[in-house]
Amino acid sequence: MVPHVGIIGAGVSGLRCATVLIEQGFDVTIIEARDRIGGRIAQSDQMGPLEVDIGANWVHSTGYNPIIELAKETGTPLHRWKDCLLLIDHNGSIVAPAEASKALKQVWEILEEAIEHSTNNSASIKSAASLYSFFQQMCSRALERREMTERDVELVLGMSQMWGAYVGDRVEVQSLKYFYLEDCIDGGSYRKILARISETPLAKAHIHFNTILIEFPTAFWDTATTDAGGESKKPVSFVHWLSPSYATQTNPQRWRLECVSFHAFPETYRRNILLFYTYGDCSTHVTRSISGLRDEARDTWLRRFFEPYYSRLPGYGKDCAPLRILATEWCNDEFAGNGSYSNFQIGMPDAAHDVEAIRHGMPEQHIYFAGEHTAPFDGLGTVAGAYTSGEKVARRMIQARQHTEVAKDGGTTDP
Repeated sequence: MVPHVGIIGAGVSGLRCATVLIEQGFDVTIIEARDRIGGRIAQSDQMGPLEVDIGANWVHSTGYNPIIELAKETGTPLHRWKDCLLLIDHNGSIVAPAEASKALKQVWEILEEAIEHSTNNSASIKSAASLYSFFQQMCSRALERREMTERDVELVLGMSQMWGAYVGDRVEVQSLKYFYLEDCIDGGSYRKILARISETPLAKAHIHFNTILIEFPTAFWDTATTDAGGESKKPVSFVHWLSPSYATQTNPQRWRLECVSFHAFPETYRRNILLFYTYGDCSTHVTRSISGLRDEARDTWLRRFFEPYYSRLPGYGKDCAPLRILATEWCNDEFAGNGSYSNFQIGMPDAAHDVEAIRHGMPEQHIYFAGEHTAPFDGLGTVAGAYTSGEKVARRMIQARQHTEVAKDGGTTDP
């Protein structure tokens, strides 16, 4: 009898699992709550002629990555970001480029030290220790040794908050004990990749069916083509606003913000768009505030909230008002875990064991879990991790089926 497998959810992991099973002759039914496939991969055409990803839009890897291979197969353009940084300090002033680059370099050096420390000493690190406390400790030591100034410490601690956009929550609640589990360039829309992943399931299975993008008339932040020394300027890739003291009416909590510039893309894909990433309480606030608002009322709220930040960029003037604004509402999406994905917070007694337990599932009851939360540790929280986990679950089911058939025939198998 042909084995019949039910898969809940037509996200990347479910689609990849279905593909592998169907190729081995399994009958597969995918049950999907939405009217589309892809899960947390989705696109929008509301920002003009080129679609934009409004869900996953990064490829994380320093080595082999199946998503990169799929991108090559489907002709999806990839863009490797350059560290061309624009940094706005607490008072709304632009930090000198050399000073900003130095601070960014120090932040990444401390992050690397934190991963090494967590890897080597996880068992002895208290569960209450946070990544931010490690930053404070390292900055304090550097200050005592006069390797950093007070200004350096201010910038480094401020920029350490950027890690929140990677893991989806504040650096103050990021676990140092399990930071080694976060040790894990970047390109066009995921649409073609998703189409390739879903080819087999869509053909042969039975399917029951918080980012903000702001487009401007011009990329005013890149209008100056040379720096003060007459050298050609590279397009700005990233903009970081440290915890602001100048937006108390709209942001009394002083949430920091950051964005990437689509004007840094190759010319074919270049757009006058800033993509803001929000996370944690800031993301919840934005999503709840615009929920139920439509058209002009929604755009007005978003402009009022973000104007204190983009108006601090070089070249801004009264003629730079946004043309279009698109805000996602993943925090309100119950089928996407309300916009959440795996990270490891302070107070968790045994995070690694928790991941291993959900990854194991309940095979004795024929129940398996797949998704970024069950991926190999270096793939947690990523599309590649979801893809790999779906394939691994399919292989486990195939192997279990083979063992069952051998047992029925009276044979034996290796464990």
